Amino acid sequence: MWALKIIFGALLILIILGTGIFGYIAWRAQARKWGAGLLAIAAICAYLFYWLILELPIPL
Repeated sequence: MWALKIIFGALLILIILGTGIFGYIAWRAQARKWGAGLLAIAAICAYLFYWLILELPIPL
């Protein structure tokens, strides 16, 4: 189980970094809807990462 948490955590970190960087670039290029969408995805992935690390109950 811990190996799966490491792999899933690393994947979430990559998603957070990628969408955060491209969201910032899109926001600066005046593509506000795309930037907001990508930054929202980064925020959701950050929440999932902390949920995974802290082993919180499944949010429904």
